[in-house]
Amino acid sequence: MTRRLLVNWVTHPLVGMTVEGLRWVNAFRAENPELRIGLLLASDAPIVLTKCLSALDCLYAVDVAASCNSDQLVTEPPLSTDWDYLFTDPRTHAPAAHESFRKVDELLRRQLLNSICNQGWQIDTLPATKHRPIRLALPEAVQKSAAARLPPGRSPVISFLQGSAAEASRTPSMGFWHQLINALRERHPDVCIVLIGSLKAKGKRTMGINRNSIDALLNTFDGMVDAVDLPILEQLALAELCDVHISPHTGMAFAIQCVGTPWMALSGAREVEYVFNGVPFASVYPSCDRYPCGDWVGRTGYRMYPRCEALKQFGKPFDCMSTTALNARMNEILDRVDDLIAGRIDYHMALQQHRKEIARRTDLPDGDNFLEGGEQVMAWDFLY
Repeated sequence: MTRRLLVNWVTHPLVGMTVEGLRWVNAFRAENPELRIGLLLASDAPIVLTKCLSALDCLYAVDVAASCNSDQLVTEPPLSTDWDYLFTDPRTHAPAAHESFRKVDELLRRQLLNSICNQGWQIDTLPATKHRPIRLALPEAVQKSAAARLPPGRSPVISFLQGSAAEASRTPSMGFWHQLINALRERHPDVCIVLIGSLKAKGKRTMGINRNSIDALLNTFDGMVDAVDLPILEQLALAELCDVHISPHTGMAFAIQCVGTPWMALSGAREVEYVFNGVPFASVYPSCDRYPCGDWVGRTGYRMYPRCEALKQFGKPFDCMSTTALNARMNEILDRVDDLIAGRIDYHMALQQHRKEIARRTDLPDGDNFLEGGEQVMAWDFLY
C-alpha cells in the first residue's frame, strides 16, 4: 500500500517561505520515490509555484483566517484524514511564530490523529530525506513570452530585484541603483537590465520601491525591461534567461536559484543567506561589525544599532544598505558579477567561504551549519 505524507508549510505567504516548503517536498521525494506527497500552503501564498515541481502529488490551500475562526481546517480541496505522516515546519511552535500558524497545526494534528508527526526538528520517525536542488519546470508558453520581451543583441542580461517583501529597510536607495547601472554599463555597454518585483500584490509587495522610482530608471537608461508586476512565473522565466540576478536578501532570490540563475546577494542587516540550490552565488558583506544583527543565527541577543532601529520604523534603508555604504563595495560587487557571468565562481567553494564568514561574524563555531538542508547542500553532487 502506498504511504502518504503531508507537508504542512502554512506560514507567511511569501515567495521564500513557499520555496522552503517545496524544498522539503523535494527532499522527501528524493529518498521515497513511491511515497505520495501532499503540501499544505496558505491560500494567499504563491501557489502557482507548486505546478512547476513534479515531486509534488497534491496541494491543499488553507484559508487561515476561516480555519482559526471556526476551529476546523478549511481547505480547498477538502483534506482527507488518510495520511500516514505529517511534517510541519519546525519553526511553527517557536516562541516568535505567529499564533495562527500554531493554531492551524493544532487543528491539523487533531484531524490527523493516526498520523506520525514530527516534534520540532525531531523527524527520525518520518521517511528519510535527502535535499536535492529544485528545478522549477516553467510552462513553455511562459518561457516563449519572456524571451520575446528581451531586446535583441543585448548582453549580458541581469535581473534586479531592488527590495524585499519582508521590510522596506532592506531596499538600497534609488541613488545606488542608478550608480550601479552606470557602473555596469561602463564594463558592459550592451547590458540589459530586467526589473522584477511586485507593487500591486497584497502581502507580497516589494517594499521600498514604487512606480515612480521604477519609471525613473526606465526613463534614464535604455536596454531596460520592465517586468514589475508581471505574474511570478513570467518574472521567473525572464530571470531564467539572465546571466546573473542582483538583489538584497529576499525570498524571490530563492526561487530564482530554482531556475538556475546565479545570485549576487547584497548582504546586510538582520539576515544571512541560508537557502542555496547548487547554483553559484556571491555575497558581498557589509563592513558593519554588527552584521548580522538578528538573533536567529548564533547571535547572543538582538544587536541592531539604535539608529538602524529608527530607520526601520520609517522604512528607510539600513546604514549598510545606504548609497554610501554600497558605493564603498561597488568594485567588489562589479567584480563578483563579472565572476558569476564568466563562470569563475564554484558553488561549493563559495558556500564554504560563506559559512566561514558567517561563523566569523557570529557566535557560531566555525563549521556549524545554519544552511537550510544542512550538510546535504554541501555534498559534492549537490549541483543544479
